[in-house]
This record gives sequence, C-alpha cells and structure tokens, in this order.
Amino acid sequence: MNTFLRHPAMAPVGRLFAVEAKMRDWKRALKQVRRYSLWTDSYVIVMPGLAAAARESLVAEVQLDGGGLYVGSEWLVRPRARGAFEHRLLGSEHFVNALPYYQPSARA
Repeated sequence: MNTFLRHPAMAPVGRLFAVEAKMRDWKRALKQVRRYSLWTDSYVIVMPGLAAAARESLVAEVQLDGGGLYVGSEWLVRPRARGAFEHRLLGSEHFVNALPYYQPSARA
C-alpha cells in the first residue's frame, strides 16, 4: 500500500547511501544501517578489521540486504542501489530540508 502522496513531477535528488563506521560491534552497525535503509538506496558498513567468524557472518547478512561492506582497506561487498522510489523521495526531502541548517566546521 502506497501511503506517500506527492505530485508526479517530484523526483528524488540522486542516490542516498547511509555510511556507518564502527571500530567494533558489527551487530550494532548492522542494526543501525538496516534502520537507515528505510529511507536510503542502500548502506555501507566501514570497519577497521573483523575476526574470521564475524567477517563471514557479516558478509552473509550484508549480501542478503544488498548493502556494502568495507573492511580494512578493501571492499568485501559493494552496495547495490535498490531503494523504493517512495523511500528515496522521503530521504531526498529530509536531505534537502537539512541544507539550510548546514554549518561548515571551523576546520574547513
């Protein structure tokens, strides 16, 4: 059931990927990016390293979702953009709405 009501001319502004970086706790990272994927095209988890068993489990989960996984300095799984049009539009609306409030950091 489509509960989004938008003018037909409205379209998402490009693709939106969620990126979650964690030093450890891959299960928490996976839980977070799955929530983000409600309004993004896909996600990427970035971690410095994983034990072999954790690596195998996380690769399997990420592949099922169509997400991405970058560990150390290599892609283990590349993300596939697959967001539903309505969800992509919602993500675009949130992104565009946040632009007026963006303040560059003092280091920029």
